[in-house]
Amino acid sequence: MPARAQAPSVLARPIPSTGETIPAIGLGSWITFNVGDDPVLRDECAAVMAAFFENGGRMIDSSPMYGSAQPVIGHGLAQLGTPPVFSADKVWTSSDGPAQIEQSRRYWGVPRFDLLQVHNLVAWQDHLKTLYAMKEAGQLRYVGITTSEGRRHDLFEEIMRTEPLDFVQLTYNIVDREVEAFLTEALTKLAPGVAVVGEEAVHADKAVLDHLSGQCWIIDPLDGTANFAEGKEPFGIIIALADAGRAVAGWIYDPNKDRFCHARAGEGAFVNGDRIAARTTGQQPPVTAVSRIFLTPEQSAMVDAKLAPHYTLVDIPRCAAEQYPRLALGENDVSSFKRTLAWDHAAGVLWLNEAGGKAARLMAANTGWTTPATGLVGASSPAIWDAFVARVLG
Repeated sequence: MPARAQAPSVLARPIPSTGETIPAIGLGSWITFNVGDDPVLRDECAAVMAAFFENGGRMIDSSPMYGSAQPVIGHGLAQLGTPPVFSADKVWTSSDGPAQIEQSRRYWGVPRFDLLQVHNLVAWQDHLKTLYAMKEAGQLRYVGITTSEGRRHDLFEEIMRTEPLDFVQLTYNIVDREVEAFLTEALTKLAPGVAVVGEEAVHADKAVLDHLSGQCWIIDPLDGTANFAEGKEPFGIIIALADAGRAVAGWIYDPNKDRFCHARAGEGAFVNGDRIAARTTGQQPPVTAVSRIFLTPEQSAMVDAKLAPHYTLVDIPRCAAEQYPRLALGENDVSSFKRTLAWDHAAGVLWLNEAGGKAARLMAANTGWTTPATGLVGASSPAIWDAFVARVLG
């Protein structure tokens, strides 16, 4: 690596609990640093880190959730010698937090982390006790929490008010709110008296979910928000019309592909006005898209052990507005999801079933969207769905 020039002056902010200042802009590592053992890509990541430090950056953030990102960061730090890194990582496991933290530290190659946060509030009570003890012992400088799974802003606020945290990290995207406000106004004019259950409205007030028991619109104003925020595809808009917790019509629009999927109960599934029938990939083993975003490392390992010998595993596109069309249009054979939020899935489940595929929640398949549940599987045919679920639950 070339010698680093003196860092320019950058916008900095004080950490409220100590007054220490750090640059306002940090370097994230999700996806972009998940390059495995590829030596060329690892060196490219190291070069990105070098440029980051040369321009006055300090905080690099990672997580055990981010694949190979942690060892790739460690590779870059080793090449750069002693850069002025502010090391920020997360604990994200339902059980042995100290072991995961120690493994993360070894990947980074740092004597201690500057900041550790409880990722997505997983087992947050136990992990905060561990982090406070580490801080007291001088093994850690700062403690925080993060949330992106379902926002969970109400619990997040409660923890902020009751725990001596140094940092918080949370999701916020103004586009979601602007699109939802536009759609809510338009749908209310279209069907006065029909309630609107929007993703952002629910995050602001859980009582909005009560409308699912009657006739209502269900809106995901920007599905694939993380992709949109990163400036890449896919992302889309999802709307369902539901009655007593069951979708009776659904619309999925992908503005990048100009693809409009829609369905009405009992009337079939359509893409840009043409009726379609779900088709498989025709591949053996079947192509399976698995969501690992909200799985702990232990759960992800269990998925590999059960499925890898029998399926070709691929990543999900992090966008239900893309995943459901993939299942009906011959790109994927089956897909599993941990979260089953109505705005993500109500329209897609109806559309795929109307196309002749099969999609259903595992634990609340027959109770409609009024009942919270985890675990959903979609497949290009009922036979593939049945075989996959039998293997997962067997």
